[in-house]
Amino acid sequence: MRVAAWYGTNGVATIIGSLCVFGLGHIHSPILFSYQIIFLVFGLITVITAPLIYFALDNSVASARFLTPEDRVKGVERLRANQTGIKSTVFKWSHVWEMVLDPKTIGFIAMTLFVNVGASTSNVFGPLILQGIAGFSASNTTLLNVPFGVLQVIVILAASYVAFKTKTKSTVFIAFMFPVVIGAALLYSLPHTKKNEGPLLLGYYLLAFLFAANPIIISWIAANVGGQTKKASFFCLYNASSSAGNIIGPQLFNSKDAPAYKSGLKAVLGIFVALIGIIAIQAVILAFLNKRKEGQRVKNGKPAKLHDMSMDTKFDNSAPADAHLGANAFLDQTDGENDEFVYVL
Repeated sequence: MRVAAWYGTNGVATIIGSLCVFGLGHIHSPILFSYQIIFLVFGLITVITAPLIYFALDNSVASARFLTPEDRVKGVERLRANQTGIKSTVFKWSHVWEMVLDPKTIGFIAMTLFVNVGASTSNVFGPLILQGIAGFSASNTTLLNVPFGVLQVIVILAASYVAFKTKTKSTVFIAFMFPVVIGAALLYSLPHTKKNEGPLLLGYYLLAFLFAANPIIISWIAANVGGQTKKASFFCLYNASSSAGNIIGPQLFNSKDAPAYKSGLKAVLGIFVALIGIIAIQAVILAFLNKRKEGQRVKNGKPAKLHDMSMDTKFDNSAPADAHLGANAFLDQTDGENDEFVYVL
């Protein structure tokens, strides 16, 4: 839920940003264009706030200033329970090679790439698509993004809450992607006329469900990758894939296709359908890896089935019945090396 609260600020930014752009766009200057004024204002806000945030953030659970000493111990014990380890400053090449050969790596990278190709559609071409829907003006287009931002916040928090309560990622992820497919299908299939203004606007707003994806992916990766070097490398790939998706997305839309952008919407629709398939395949891969871990544990004289206490609503940090269980948690082992690791589907 903390990841959701952090990522939900994207929706808040859409709301505040749209209102600010609407207001700043009405400033007429003989020196600066409207877009220059907008970028200067937001750039100045970033320059001022970035150093404050840098010094306010803590580095790890063990040193978090907002936690009491007792809560820090509980936080560390929860990390022991999910077997993902705590902070380590030693870079291990073996972790990197394992990440490269890991069967789940390609799935997470493909998900991230496809999600951000689609997200760039609404971020970059949202205003153009809205203008193409029965010809909304530029000013009205900006204000119509406010409800889109509200939906982003609601969808992100709702998806993460449901994933937290159900203790699963893949099923919730797929469920929240179906409205995205429906929205893209409406935008692609319906003629962009005044008569279809309502259904087309609904289709555009359904794209907001896509923003449930990134917080789920981030938490899904964090729950399924052990070892600090492997996890850090994994998130480097995540950021690279996210950036690549934002580069590729705008290339799908060509000015010659305006105002309906049918070819771009067709491509995005195909990407969203493929995304659902990738999520399902990833869940199968993780289930297979769990079965393999069960075999490893039995071979090592441990129980085949382990309960992941870190996923419990109320965390119990009492010692496990078997004193040998949990001994690997702080050895900076990868999920592949640690036979007690349980993958989250």
